[in-house]
Amino acid sequence: MLKSLLIKNIALISEVRIDFAAGLNILSGETGAGKSIIIDSVNLILGGRADKTLLRHGETAALVEAVFDLDTEEARLALAELTGEDDDTAVVSRALDADGKSDARINGRAASLSMLKRFCSALVDLHGQHEHQSLLKPAEHLRILDHFAPETAPLKAELAAELKTLRQIESDLGSFGSDGEERARRLDMLKFQIDEIEGARLYDGEEEELRGKRELIINQERILSGLSTAANLLSEEGADGSSAADALAQAAAALGAVSGYSPEIEEYAEKLRTACDLVDEALSGASAYAEELDYSEKDADALEARLDLYRAFKRKYGGSLERIGQFLENARAEYDRIAGGDAEIAKLKARRRETEQRAAGLCEQLHTHREKAAAGLERRIASELSDLSMKARFKIDIQSLLLNSQFSIPRRRTVPIRSSSFSRQTPASRSNPWPKSYRAARRRALCWR
Repeated sequence: MLKSLLIKNIALISEVRIDFAAGLNILSGETGAGKSIIIDSVNLILGGRADKTLLRHGETAALVEAVFDLDTEEARLALAELTGEDDDTAVVSRALDADGKSDARINGRAASLSMLKRFCSALVDLHGQHEHQSLLKPAEHLRILDHFAPETAPLKAELAAELKTLRQIESDLGSFGSDGEERARRLDMLKFQIDEIEGARLYDGEEEELRGKRELIINQERILSGLSTAANLLSEEGADGSSAADALAQAAAALGAVSGYSPEIEEYAEKLRTACDLVDEALSGASAYAEELDYSEKDADALEARLDLYRAFKRKYGGSLERIGQFLENARAEYDRIAGGDAEIAKLKARRRETEQRAAGLCEQLHTHREKAAAGLERRIASELSDLSMKARFKIDIQSLLLNSQFSIPRRRTVPIRSSSFSRQTPASRSNPWPKSYRAARRRALCWR
């Protein structure tokens, strides 16, 4: 059910939001009030042609956004197939710019117009706009038939789960490569990456240490000058032949000589003696630090090369040491898996056969329920036509797409696979460019004769 519709900068409408209630909603108004603009906006959501003339004068962008309650299993399955989400609500939007280009999204995910049409066709039917009358669209016939066969809903949900499993198995098989040569190339690449990361011996905290050393090298001359100045100020002899350190020691000795007369004087003398020790320690440490701070040009080049290595690895394998470590773990796991690939491939192929057999069984059950529902629907429609005194014969012809009761899914990623498929209409004149093994993904059911 359509819950709400937001329209921005379409034709005469600047911005309007329409909230719909359950049941019948009627929008009325004079000619030119904007009723047709609302229909045009819904048409955009349905995947209709985006014409820049729809853009409001003076504006550079337009937006139509619709919120749907997915109150049928068919709609929820359609959302799951397109986005992988299991949700009861779908937000469908389409933006239009001044160049006539549009951007469609379903629950925030980018969607092609074909995806938009396929998804929304199960949600909205615009009567009077023939391109969206689902009764005239062969791709919708199977969905209509399934409406009269409620037993198919749980079967289609099971089939969707089996298809998801098959897709994952196909993806896992594809990761091994199509042949032995491709697997060998992949193993070589993985071995190179593993050896490169392990050989680099990166560790946490090293890069920060290197950056700190680089700052020391860059400012080496300035640091040495500061150390030398401090040492000179403390140790150079003045006019009386003593240095600042000597003067401090003499002051401590003078107070020490009279400290016996007062505890306070002893405390001051002790503080001066401590200060003398600290000054001596500082002078000794500064002298040693100055001797260690002797980086050559070769040292600087080696340090920059190590930092470049960190930068290069972050570009190739991840933006942090944690991500590089994760890449290494994944590479090791993939290498081990491909190295023992023959056994793993055999297991995956066995799983694929079992899953295909289960899927084939579900398809046969779906076909049986649909044949039963088709017979009942034929009788009901024939009765309605008879009441209208129309001399016509209505026939629903269903043809299974399973070949010799064998289930097969497309091996090409570009071919869609849908859980509601595996039956189609009979007409042989209808062009079908797909190979037989690919037809399992097409939906065809109702036809008039």
